[in-house]
Amino acid sequence: MNVIGTLQHLASECGETTQAAIKYIQHGPTSVNPKEQPPKTNRRALEEEVGDTLALIELLIEGGVLRRKKVQTRRNLKLDTYRRKYA
Repeated sequence: MNVIGTLQHLASECGETTQAAIKYIQHGPTSVNPKEQPPKTNRRALEEEVGDTLALIELLIEGGVLRRKKVQTRRNLKLDTYRRKYA
């Protein structure tokens, strides 16, 4: 596994996820960019970017770069925190 390349790609995908989230916030979930062919909604764009990010995270876990148990433990901790904050 090319760890450096995978981490660089993860960083890039996180940036793209950020951009998609901002477009969703600013323009709403159903807005589309008419210059994009085929056009997709901001919701769809965000779903795709999150999926890309999750795929790279899974690849890093499979490659032993990240420890699944540690990632899951942290995710569960943050889920509890975020549920209280955003529910």
